[in-house]
Amino acid sequence: MPIADTDQPHVLVKDNSLVDVGMAKPDSNSNNHLEMDGPTHRLAHWATTLPRERTVEVQSEAVDGFKDLMICMIGGSAEPTARTAANAAAQTGTGPCTIIGDAAGRKTSAAWAAFANGAAAHILDFDDSFGPLQGHVSVTIIPALLALAEEQHASGSDLLDAFVVGVEAAAIIGRANTTTYNVGWHNTAVIGVVATAVACARLLRLNTRQVVSAIGVAVSSSSGNMSQNGYDVKSLQPAFAARDGLFAAVLARSGIVGGPETLAGPMGFSSLYSPMGEGAAERYVIPRHDQPLSIVDPGIIYKPYACCGDMHRAIDAAFNLVIDHDIQSQDVQAVDIALPFNSVRNLPYVRPTNSAQARFCVPYNLALVFFNRQITLSDYDDVSLNRQNILDFIPKVTLRVIPDSENSPHTTYLDFPNEVTVILHSGKVYRQSQMVRKGDRKNPMSPKDWKGKIDGCLRRTLSPERAAAVLRCIEGSADLNDVGELTVLLRGIA
Repeated sequence: MPIADTDQPHVLVKDNSLVDVGMAKPDSNSNNHLEMDGPTHRLAHWATTLPRERTVEVQSEAVDGFKDLMICMIGGSAEPTARTAANAAAQTGTGPCTIIGDAAGRKTSAAWAAFANGAAAHILDFDDSFGPLQGHVSVTIIPALLALAEEQHASGSDLLDAFVVGVEAAAIIGRANTTTYNVGWHNTAVIGVVATAVACARLLRLNTRQVVSAIGVAVSSSSGNMSQNGYDVKSLQPAFAARDGLFAAVLARSGIVGGPETLAGPMGFSSLYSPMGEGAAERYVIPRHDQPLSIVDPGIIYKPYACCGDMHRAIDAAFNLVIDHDIQSQDVQAVDIALPFNSVRNLPYVRPTNSAQARFCVPYNLALVFFNRQITLSDYDDVSLNRQNILDFIPKVTLRVIPDSENSPHTTYLDFPNEVTVILHSGKVYRQSQMVRKGDRKNPMSPKDWKGKIDGCLRRTLSPERAAAVLRCIEGSADLNDVGELTVLLRGIA
């Protein structure tokens, strides 16, 4: 549990939780009453006083999330966009923090390491999904915590504790603002920067008033939109959020004061990013002590395919049909894919010209299913993109919107299935509707899936010997006395 420094107003009490003795008690006759009872204050207070036992209980799930993101980060560090981000980080900041995959082993400041490593972690679009956020939850939080923990010589257990708190913050804010995604905000960055600030504040052992300020600073940095899908900048938006969330916590620790109610107050986050009428404050629900944390329920969704999660259930359904009915690609006349409105909008490419577009192209990925019966990282390289059999199959795939799945404040794209219909030249028709995607805790990835993902990512930049050592260290992260024991293995690896 993060014990506060002596100059910070916390005391440890018998139930091994933290009490923030620096908080003023709300005066029902003062203008501060709503602010002290508001969601920004309640989230900040929860984040500072959550007993360590609560995060230790879910440490296994936290290690899983940490492992998945680190694998994606290491694999992505070899990509040109990640290397460009690494060069910028090395040139812009100075400090003790590792830039993952930098061949020269250069270091930079914590904030710029979070940026570089965040870009690497998202570039493959292989990192997790998280239902309450409608986005990727770990890709902003872990790069920031990794850099900050390295700088502070924090333990692996401290990092995992802060990660759990950050995931819950993302869930709380995401559930309260369900329409951000509908209007085109990139939730991974827009909400992720605030969740990252809360996670970093936990690692730095800030008090409630400081966390309120960290949230306020982060809200001022909240940005990112879905128009960047298929371009380099899409991967940089979470990188900016990782950097800015970390910096928000550092600024709050240094004494910068943010507004007292930047989440649900007038002209605050909810009214600007997700206007849903009155009652914004009530939509921010802090978990009770007897409720499972969100990292367990609903849990993080891990990706078996390195492409946009909006099409994963369609890919799952297509795989099931191909395997169950032994469908041969040459026998297929047409494939009809029905997705929710938001998913169709976010997947605009029909004939991709680069790997980034391929990750957002339904016809391309469905063609891979019918021809390869698997999808691997190598399917997104330049050679694979120009395979004639794949290009010839693409026109057979049509994409349409599921009726009545347009934007609503009461539903998200996750409330609708992905539907796949395969029509053969013989006249046979096969259909499957998929609600739960592979990688969800209700439909977990197989050991074979995990091995393929781990090997595919780590071996892009690491020798088999170093890959094994790094994986052991990541899986044993809860026992690290200093996170630097891991980061030292990741210098100069590209």
